[in-house]
Amino acid sequence: MRHTLDVAVGPPVVHDDERHRYEMDLGDGVAVAEYLPVPGGVVFTHTVVPAAHEGRGMGSRLVGAALADARWRGWTVQARCWFVADFLRLHRQYADVQDP
Repeated sequence: MRHTLDVAVGPPVVHDDERHRYEMDLGDGVAVAEYLPVPGGVVFTHTVVPAAHEGRGMGSRLVGAALADARWRGWTVQARCWFVADFLRLHRQYADVQDP
């Protein structure tokens, strides 16, 4: 099942729970944050932003929306992806969802 998350500005983020990933269609490519489901939460394993959109904040918007969705669902989050790990380190407002 796919559902669109509420994102205030820019392309919407879609949660595709069958493929275990969050997606953002950028028109000429799709940014993706992939995860593995685990009891009570998820492990983020890989994040990709098309090269033409790197450095423009798309990955941060994608991961921020994914973490907000995880919080809403009551999930804990583990980061095995360097991008998600760095995002969590820099954005302490998501510390409540991070699984130590």
